[in-house]
Amino acid sequence: MHWLSLAGTIFIGLWSVWLLLLAYRVLGKPIGQDLKYDASLEYWSGTFKAVGVIGLLAVALEVAALIIEK
Repeated sequence: MHWLSLAGTIFIGLWSVWLLLLAYRVLGKPIGQDLKYDASLEYWSGTFKAVGVIGLLAVALEVAALIIEK
């Protein structure tokens, strides 16, 4: 069942990076192109940052657990 844990860890890691890239405006529409998008991203960016960091911490803990287990 290690492959399932690894697949989940990879998914969480990629999702966390994607959320952080959205929050820091690396991905998505450029600033000023769509006012609704800008407002929505301004509203959600704090949540995206928090969830992204927590997801990366979870990935780090999972990797550490896999290393310690071996």
